[in-house]
Amino acid sequence: MQEFRVKRTGRDDLVFQGEVIFAVRLEKVKFVLYLTRKRTYVLSREYYFLNLRYLRMAHCFDTLKELNAFATSEKDMDAVRFIIKNDASFSRAMS
Repeated sequence: MQEFRVKRTGRDDLVFQGEVIFAVRLEKVKFVLYLTRKRTYVLSREYYFLNLRYLRMAHCFDTLKELNAFATSEKDMDAVRFIIKNDASFSRAMS
């Protein structure tokens, strides 16, 4: 387990112990999903414009089902939905 500090624009940083489940960097956004020592999930989003980071957000979830519901409700979460839908370990954990 490592200690992570997830920075958030205009809010306090989240500090927790855990591990990275996946990290995806697309053209304008970077997603990182962490599993904390308390077995909760933290999804970090960083938005970029001309390779400059301008917005950081983080969301906490108790279950993968909550994360999946959130990813379904957000329009820019296609990559997260794709990973959750197609990765066998996520499918097993959600059933």
